[in-house]
This record gives sequence, structure tokens and C-alpha cells, in this order.
Amino acid sequence: MINEARTVVDDARTVSLAGIPNIPFLLLVSNEQGNVAEGWITHSANFATQSGGQIEFFNAGHYLHHYIAEVIASLSSEFITDILND
Repeated sequence: MINEARTVVDDARTVSLAGIPNIPFLLLVSNEQGNVAEGWITHSANFATQSGGQIEFFNAGHYLHHYIAEVIASLSSEFITDILND
């Protein structure tokens, strides 16, 4: 995690230069049970809308897999099946 923090500025620059990806993706967003950083929900929704991604919001803590593992598995399976059937 320390290495991630050290590279965050360079990583953000790389993403910015690459532009919005043109790949299917499923974005699972936690609201941190009301403690989410300002603008995070809006930013996530805008990104998904601009890139054609699928987004799901959850009222749960940051580590969604601790709280809704079965939901994540089901959504992931449906998402992959939809992609393969297109």
C-alpha cells in the first residue's frame, strides 16, 4: 500500500493521458456506509456513464467482498455472461 501511495500521482497522469477505456467493466462502488469522500459517488457514476461501463452502488463498508460476497459473485457472473453473449 505504501508503494501505491508513492506512485499515485504518476498513475493518475498515466490514466489521464490514456483517456477513457473502451472496454466493458463492472464498477462496484461502496458509499463507505455514509463516510465516502466528497464527490466519489458522482465521479464514479460519471466515469461509468462516459465509458459505457456498468456501475452498482452499495451501502456497505469499503471492503465490499466482506459484506456482499454472494452479490458480487452473482453480478460478476451475469456481467461476464452478458459480454460473452453479445
